[in-house]
Amino acid sequence: TRPLTELGWSDRKKVSEVLAKVQIDHFYSSPYKRSVDTISDCAGFLNMEIRTDERFSSSGLFELIEKINYTSEIQNNADQYLKAMKSVPAFASVMDGLDEKLIDEIDKEIIDLINSYGGHIGTLFNYSLYIARPV
Repeated sequence: TRPLTELGWSDRKKVSEVLAKVQIDHFYSSPYKRSVDTISDCAGFLNMEIRTDERFSSSGLFELIEKINYTSEIQNNADQYLKAMKSVPAFASVMDGLDEKLIDEIDKEIIDLINSYGGHIGTLFNYSLYIARPV
C-alpha cells in the first residue's frame, strides 16, 4: 500500500493532537499502511496496539459516536509548495512523463508567480475525525 506523503506525516501530528482530547479505549484501522501510520504516534504514546481489520470500512462494523471537524491553514514559500505538490501521487504521475527541462521551466513559473504575490501560498485543510465503537 502507499505510504503517507510528506504532508501526511505532518498531518498525523494534528491527528494526534485531536485524539489527545478524547478518551481512547482501542485503536482500529484498516490494514492500509497510510491508515496505520496516521494513528501510530498516538497509539505508541499511549502504549496501545492498533487493531487492523479488512472489514473496517464495511458498513455495520462500527457505530459512529462522534465526528470532529477541524480546519488548519499552512503558509508555504514557493519551494515548500513545490515539494509538497510533487509528493501528491496524481501530480507526480503527470510530472513523470515530462522532460526535465520542461519541469524546471514549470517550477520557475510557479516560483515566480508565488513570489510576485508576496512569496507565500496558503493552503486550507479541512479534516474530519470519526470516533466509533465496534457493534
